[in-house]
Amino acid sequence: MNAKMINCFILFFILVIPFKTGYADVDSANQHALSILMNEFKIAKRALKAKPGKIAPGQRYTIAKGDTLKGIALKAYGTTNLSIRLVRNVIMKENPKAFFRGNENYLFAGKVLKIPSVDDIRKHVFSSTSTTKSSRQSKRNWLRFP
Repeated sequence: MNAKMINCFILFFILVIPFKTGYADVDSANQHALSILMNEFKIAKRALKAKPGKIAPGQRYTIAKGDTLKGIALKAYGTTNLSIRLVRNVIMKENPKAFFRGNENYLFAGKVLKIPSVDDIRKHVFSSTSTTKSSRQSKRNWLRFP
């Protein structure tokens, strides 16, 4: 199952199931979607044990000339159902000094990356810093131009 299918599946459970299946409230539908997501992390761990990537998650990797972040993420998690975009975001968050001006397209050759484990990715997904503020709170910081 690829990442787009998983995301659509989760959105389906969050948005449609409460209305179609008679869930008493949205919280129970959200709990169901959360259990599916947690199961996907377990599946990813099993997939890595069965067929490990070229780069072991949780280990360190030295960036070689010509490496791309997507290529590194695929070498580590290409055999799993995890979103490669999510893996790239976590790698960037954990290794900010390996990228020129925070741009994922400009890696410094010779820098050492910490490749996140499945548990690191799970922590990133469920961390409070990765969630967005409500629109009312974020609009307070907007600049106004005449």
